[in-house]
Amino acid sequence: MASYRVLVRNRARKGWEQLRQRHPKAMAELVRYLETTPLTRTHRTKMLRGRFSGLVQYDVSAGDRVWYWVEGDVVRIEYAGGHPKGTE
Repeated sequence: MASYRVLVRNRARKGWEQLRQRHPKAMAELVRYLETTPLTRTHRTKMLRGRFSGLVQYDVSAGDRVWYWVEGDVVRIEYAGGHPKGTE
């Protein structure tokens, strides 16, 4: 099984920490997923389109999202927080 390194961008760090506090089990599951199989699509993931093309959205909860992309063996977290209004 592959091993990936997860890097949270500075602009996403506050949201990432807030999600870890609100959803500790779901975030632990997300980290395991990102460290092992971030390219595998599940019922919690979808590829974003349009101006966000190339990003993957992971649904942490009904209203919370993490956006990321994979570059080699690194997973880069671009956004973490509530569902962004700009995507509706």
